[in-house]
Amino acid sequence: MFLLLALAVISLFSKSMKKINIYAMNKLPYSLKKDYFSITKKLRELVKELQLDSLIVVDGAIMLFSALALVNLNIKHILWEHYSFNFTGNRLVRTLGKYLAVTTCDKIVTLTEAEKTQWQEKFKRNNIISIANPNTLLPKNKLAKWENKNHFICRAFIFL
Repeated sequence: MFLLLALAVISLFSKSMKKINIYAMNKLPYSLKKDYFSITKKLRELVKELQLDSLIVVDGAIMLFSALALVNLNIKHILWEHYSFNFTGNRLVRTLGKYLAVTTCDKIVTLTEAEKTQWQEKFKRNNIISIANPNTLLPKNKLAKWENKNHFICRAFIFL
């Protein structure tokens, strides 16, 4: 099991599209203070090694790692936020993650129009979109545009 900060990077659209690759950035137990730079460095090295076209981050708190890892790399950076805008888990991490997202991400994706509105009102950005809960059973013609590119999703569970 990968817990963040056992950051797991999952390749959803490999060229064969028949397998999913999981990469762990660290193991538990961890120290955010001690392991931050090593995790960020490992993420950057992996992104470069795999020659990614885009990195999809599925948790605003992971922005603390991905924002630094992608500096000066020509990779699309997308935050797919699953938490409520008002979620106050670790307030410092969540707040910093939101500011990093609006300043470094190409797109921020929310799951409701209400969440999109909250992001736009707070940050005055137009790179925020909402989508309905995704249907993973897309027709093959809808997936065709993804076949020749590498797209990753970062997912983590943070216990601070």
